[in-house]
Amino acid sequence: MTCAKTRLSCSGCRSNSAFQKDEIRKNARETAEDNCAAGIASRRHAELLITSGQVRVNGHVVRELGTKADAAKDRIEAAGRVVEAKEGRRVYIILNKPPEVVSAMADPEGRKTLRNCLRGLPERVFPVGNLEYAASGLVFLTNDGDLARTC
Repeated sequence: MTCAKTRLSCSGCRSNSAFQKDEIRKNARETAEDNCAAGIASRRHAELLITSGQVRVNGHVVRELGTKADAAKDRIEAAGRVVEAKEGRRVYIILNKPPEVVSAMADPEGRKTLRNCLRGLPERVFPVGNLEYAASGLVFLTNDGDLARTC
């Protein structure tokens, strides 16, 4: 039997229990944070947008993290911009980071970042892991959030 409220298999609707809510969050295909982050913001910034009430799903303001949304079916707006469902190509880059480059895509101190090494790349990628500013070595960058979370 599939629960109409959670779209998950269950034996009777117990969607108000803490266990059921945890299962919903674990089994949700995509959350508003994932969809928000898709080309608009980092996951952390997307969480801030949600908690500050700047995200709408189908016209309703979303303030709770873990809210289920599907960019292919739902209209998602974040900070006034519409999130579009893109199943674009996955990008995986292994870059030899030179010394004195920050292992991030932006630096508030104005130092060189990985973005400077990736000029001309049309996809938005982010580093998985970190290297010290003065160190050189391999850095893995991707736009595959599922893979990055497992690393």
